[in-house]
Amino acid sequence: MRQLSGWQKWTVGSWLVVLSLFQLYTSVYGILQPRPQRGIHLLFLLPAAFILFPISKKKLTNRIPVYDWVLAALALIPPIYLLANNGYLTERLKFVDPDLPI
Repeated sequence: MRQLSGWQKWTVGSWLVVLSLFQLYTSVYGILQPRPQRGIHLLFLLPAAFILFPISKKKLTNRIPVYDWVLAALALIPPIYLLANNGYLTERLKFVDPDLPI
């Protein structure tokens, strides 16, 4: 795991604190529907995985390379799709309607 410092440490730490607060909120006041709950969970954890864990042990550095920032940004796309199209995905007929709204 990378040992971050400076603004990167505070940014990633704040990102994960917001996730923790969301999880605590839903544990007290009740969870959302399964798809949005999982989507929000993945929205926070997928990018954090690319930021905190290097691609290999040999490339272990304390600074985050550009390709990990790009992968973290790309990891936001699937959860945002789930959250944006929750109504369509909930109401569609599985194996009949396409996954993508037309």
